[in-house]
Amino acid sequence: MKKNTPKTQIAIFSCIGVLILVIVSILCLVLVRNFKNKQKGEDDLVVLNVNSVNYYEYFKGDDNEELQVFLKDFDGEDKLEDYLTVCGGTKPVGKFFKSASESEIRTREDLINFLGEIDSLDKAAAFIWSLGCNYVDEFKGEVAKGKEMDDGYYIELIRYPLFGCGIHAHEKVSYLVKRDGTYEELNSVKLEKGREMCVD
Repeated sequence: MKKNTPKTQIAIFSCIGVLILVIVSILCLVLVRNFKNKQKGEDDLVVLNVNSVNYYEYFKGDDNEELQVFLKDFDGEDKLEDYLTVCGGTKPVGKFFKSASESEIRTREDLINFLGEIDSLDKAAAFIWSLGCNYVDEFKGEVAKGKEMDDGYYIELIRYPLFGCGIHAHEKVSYLVKRDGTYEELNSVKLEKGREMCVD
């Protein structure tokens, strides 16, 4: 049996050293990525139950009174501030809610007065959903997610511009919703290249 020459031993140790260096580098990258995700809170997010069909079901008043969604053709006499949001292109409609007692909820302030407080993740997501028209349930595995924060709720929704001209692309949008109903958009990230087009 031949003994390894010094050159062969050096080559073997060099290969082992390179292999160890690669493994350590990979481990460092994984640790750094996990640390960044931890800082962002991405690993703490939970999938929410809110979607385009059921979001208004999370709105109940103090006496457990439920709401229903109504859409009204937006005409020249209407004002944007008379509705929770206005949806559509050439034939827009205004969105508002009605309670079982027939009282109308047309503004964010009306909704907050009805709810009393934003006291859950799903309600926070539903609240944002009610104030827009462009949220979708899912895109390439991305869905509504969130987590409770000290000052409210961190929410991620999937948004897609249904109307208008320009780049139409799905994006993940994050919000901070406070318990008193104030909110802010924190960030948006495109999930696809999208297409440039006009949709009425």
